[in-house]
Formats: sequence, structure tokens, C-alpha cells
Amino acid sequence: MIFAIEAVDFDTNGVLQRVRWHSLEYADGIVNGPSEVVPVEQAVRRADGHTVHVCFEGAAGSTVLVGDVGGRATFVDSPEVPPGQQLAVLPRIDA
Repeated sequence: MIFAIEAVDFDTNGVLQRVRWHSLEYADGIVNGPSEVVPVEQAVRRADGHTVHVCFEGAAGSTVLVGDVGGRATFVDSPEVPPGQQLAVLPRIDA
């Protein structure tokens, strides 16, 4: 299974708090799961062993990694990600 992050929510310190994402599976073509908003800690646990991408306008882009920020696991951009495909440029989750 693959996950695609569509939108993000950062706290005032720039730490990722929530993601809106959906799953992708291959079954006679690509099947998108429903979009859902989840806390980043829950998303990291669910993504364990799976690939996670950023998603721009419905297309999966660069892969993100699990990293440590301030002592907690979160998603981070891989070092080779071009500036236009970073987590920080994704749309924000509506409150």
C-alpha cells in the first residue's frame, strides 16, 4: 500500500501536526482510498512499512521519510526533494 499526503497542518513552531491523506492500491489499476485527516503520530504508525508520497493535484510526487523532530516521529522531506515538492508547500488543512 502507498499513502499520498494531500494537505498538512503545522503548529506555530513549524512542526507537522496533521496530514490529510489517502491510500493508493493496485487492483486492476490504481484505486484511491478516501481522504482523511489524521494526527501525524497516527499517520506515522499506520504508514510503517509502506511508502508515503506528497500529492500535488492528484499526482503522487516525491517520497517522504519518517524522521525525528523534537523527540517525536514525524514525516520529513527526503534530502533530494526539489523545493516545489516539499511538505511545506502542500495546501493547508482547512480548520
